[in-house]
Amino acid sequence: MKRLSFICILCFMAFILFACAPEKPKEFRTVAISENELDPDVWGKAYPVHYEMYKQSQEPTPAGKSKYKRGWDTDKIIWDKLSEFPFLGLIYKGFGFGIEYNEPRSHYYRLKDVLEIDASRYKPGGVCLTCKSPYAPQLEAKYGLAYYNTPFREALNWIPEKHRELGDSCADCHNAKDASLKISRQFTLGKALQSIGVDVNNISHQHMRSLVCAQCHVTYIIPRDQEMKPTGIFFPWQNSKIGGISIENIIKILKSDPSYAEWKQAVTGFKLAFIRHPEYEFFSNNSVHWNSGASCSDCHMPFKKAGGFKVSEHRIMSPLKNDMKPCLQCHGQTAEWLKQQVLTIQDRTVSLIIRAGNQIARTAKIFEFVHKSQQEGKQIDLKLYDKAKDMYLEAIY
Repeated sequence: MKRLSFICILCFMAFILFACAPEKPKEFRTVAISENELDPDVWGKAYPVHYEMYKQSQEPTPAGKSKYKRGWDTDKIIWDKLSEFPFLGLIYKGFGFGIEYNEPRSHYYRLKDVLEIDASRYKPGGVCLTCKSPYAPQLEAKYGLAYYNTPFREALNWIPEKHRELGDSCADCHNAKDASLKISRQFTLGKALQSIGVDVNNISHQHMRSLVCAQCHVTYIIPRDQEMKPTGIFFPWQNSKIGGISIENIIKILKSDPSYAEWKQAVTGFKLAFIRHPEYEFFSNNSVHWNSGASCSDCHMPFKKAGGFKVSEHRIMSPLKNDMKPCLQCHGQTAEWLKQQVLTIQDRTVSLIIRAGNQIARTAKIFEFVHKSQQEGKQIDLKLYDKAKDMYLEAIY
């Protein structure tokens, strides 16, 4: 009898403990998301932990932790690249970058920044929305050629008014059904992968953690017609392979077709193509971290504990801004030692940029002088001129 009473008391105490215990936190909630839903607020109801991190992207990144990505403060001070690197003003004269070229903010601001910059920067048209709005895939599928060359403001009005300043969305990288990673921009990255023989349906999860970034953090070409209106957009990866997309091969593609020349350099008069931020190409081309099996997300969206769960950080930022915590997941050195290594590499790179940029600017002025001499009827060595021009194009690309 005593034994039975003891067991009853234990059961009662266990009931009380479990009944009064707080509910176990849930990482995901049962909320149906439609296939074409782009509103982050709707996704946030199903993924509240990730959504709270995503919203932090609206806030200034910590100042003073990165030497060259200084970020912006509460007064929204934007860092001007033309003031930081004056030679760019001469090199890009005749192009939008020569009028206004600012350090970008977080993904949240990628469309806001376009709307606040000098209007000449979105002169090409609707094609500028490709990496600025999550609505780009829908618009390209619906409007076809018109998507690329319709004036920017007009194309912007195709987006629901509520989202005409929406920069990024969960749908850029995730399937609505189960939040698995996806390539939303099949008309750019999807076609680029197919062009180099990659089966988009047979990509590892770890590689997808880089490819969702490669939808925008790449270089691209906007072909033009005779009136300089965009006719499309594509990644110049032809004749390359994953793990070996070289800048040298990209330059060959840029030179292969006159329609790839997007602008006319005012100083030299040359029609030029343009290599934009080839971040995925550099990273995947035999880099140390690529060869080690790392992904973009490992460094910029490291795993962390949040809400009682291990989740990927959705406030995307440089490891420098994150006190080198992502690096410490693999490296055994101290955070300070790793930071100094990074800054040393960055100092060396910026030094090379400044020296190369100033030399390109000087060479542009030499070509300007040569062209003026030609107009005055003076003779030049055409063979030497052609060789010099080819080397100049290699350098400026």
